[in-house]
Amino acid sequence: MKVTNKVTWIVITCMVVFAVLARVTLSERKDTDDTNMSATSVPARDMNLKIQMSHGPVKNGLAAFLICERNKFNLEQPIPLLYGIVYNGPDESMAVPAPNPAVDPSNRSWFSITGSDGNDVPYMGVYATFPRLSPKDVLRLKQRNFHGRLTPNIRDDFKLCTPGIYTIKWHYQIGSIVGDSCWVGHLVSNEIQIEIVK
Repeated sequence: MKVTNKVTWIVITCMVVFAVLARVTLSERKDTDDTNMSATSVPARDMNLKIQMSHGPVKNGLAAFLICERNKFNLEQPIPLLYGIVYNGPDESMAVPAPNPAVDPSNRSWFSITGSDGNDVPYMGVYATFPRLSPKDVLRLKQRNFHGRLTPNIRDDFKLCTPGIYTIKWHYQIGSIVGDSCWVGHLVSNEIQIEIVK
């Protein structure tokens, strides 16, 4: 067979038509797949998710939170706690010092624990003196953002060796900072209860 310009154009035309038909077919299939997917998906207008986080009283949009992964521990298990501050106030952001590690009571950051008998569990950890706050210690929390810390085991600082139910809160005392305008006050977290069993 002799190849001419006419045959070449016919072959090219057939390839273009085939490519267009294949693209249309794949496009229709994709639209059908998208329709099937959207039928089982959450509508876009409902995608504004808000995580519910238990926290203490709100002051100017700031609140302290305390989270424990579970509520029952045996006498040997470590008891980890996640604590920190969350902001959901009227302004776009809030200047606040990052939370310090929780240490002795009446410091900048500490836990208060009450035993089953209603008495406070004494603090047995290290007593710390934090340096005066400076502008470098300040962070800006945007709306619905939080900043937290993890204590891997509160047993390091509190003698929790008697079975029973313990009530725990976290306190954060925010003092003034030289050279920066930042929120000042005392935040108390939500209350959590844990049970220690034999």
